[in-house]
Amino acid sequence: MLCPKCGLKIPDDSAFCVYCGAKIEAISGDSSDGSPASAGVMPNEPEHSTTSFSKESGIRGQKLCKGCGSPVEEGSKRCKTCGKRYSKSALRIVACIVLAVLVLGAGFCGYNYYRFTTALDNGQFAEANRYLRLIPFGSSVFKAQSEFLDACRLIENGEYVSAYVALISIRGYHVPASVMEHVQERIYAMGKSAYRNGAFSDANNYFSHIITFKRSNDYLTLIGYCGDSFAAWQKAKYHYSELYDLAKDGFENAGEVLLMRSSSANQFLKGRWEGGSRNNAYFFEITDSGESLQSNTNLPHKDVSGSFSISDSIYYTISGNESDSIKQFRFSIINEDAVSVYCYKDGSTYTLYRQ
Repeated sequence: MLCPKCGLKIPDDSAFCVYCGAKIEAISGDSSDGSPASAGVMPNEPEHSTTSFSKESGIRGQKLCKGCGSPVEEGSKRCKTCGKRYSKSALRIVACIVLAVLVLGAGFCGYNYYRFTTALDNGQFAEANRYLRLIPFGSSVFKAQSEFLDACRLIENGEYVSAYVALISIRGYHVPASVMEHVQERIYAMGKSAYRNGAFSDANNYFSHIITFKRSNDYLTLIGYCGDSFAAWQKAKYHYSELYDLAKDGFENAGEVLLMRSSSANQFLKGRWEGGSRNNAYFFEITDSGESLQSNTNLPHKDVSGSFSISDSIYYTISGNESDSIKQFRFSIINEDAVSVYCYKDGSTYTLYRQ
């Protein structure tokens, strides 16, 4: 027979259509009272599954409706007797497959994350990068670890300043102290090398990044006094005590830097210095008259009159203009109370002490 509702062929003894669930008697008799049942459509009911064993029939493998116990027709969507919808076993299979894929994916990601962090902790950065790439969206999900890995690769390439900038910008990840200290040590060594080679701009760049590390700030102080800028001259004049303390401490070439400019050299040498023996005493002195500085000495010197200037540790007598500057002495600081003086006139050297 055909279902009067959907027109599909159904078993002759069906009380309900096995496809649309319409009640056959109701539709055939054209009786309708406005209710869902009289319209030939069963109300929504929970889906239920079938069983594969009938206790009544004793036939294993025969599928029965769990609602009324009637045999299930092959290919039917609903029970022909009670109209109940059968459960969708195909959806269960799909759900199981999806769940299995999710479990396997989670295990795969977890394994690669473990290998990634292990390689990262052991300093195997190329290996760590390989495992991170195997994790879907790994660089985005584990952003902090990925940034740390990028910084470590910069370290491997010797790009220590870039690595340091990257390390201090990482959030949400504890950068090992040993890694940070290693990078700072390398930058500090590069800064010292640049400073001693006279590359003050490079040295300033290195030490500015690690200003609180070791004596980086002291190097920056010395760099500020070096060069030919007016700012450097002003600093040497008005921040003399900083430079003096470094020279007193014997830090790097602070003594030479202190004597580099007349503004700081005059302050250091101001006063009276004496040396030699009682019968052969020598002295050098700089006095402040209030209007200008005056110098006086009995050290061997060229008999030239004029004003004086000290630049790069050398004492000049200036007669006329700057082009007429005559080298007289070269000072070297031994300590805060002793200097060595080389006399250009005869090549002799004397040690003088602050009085």
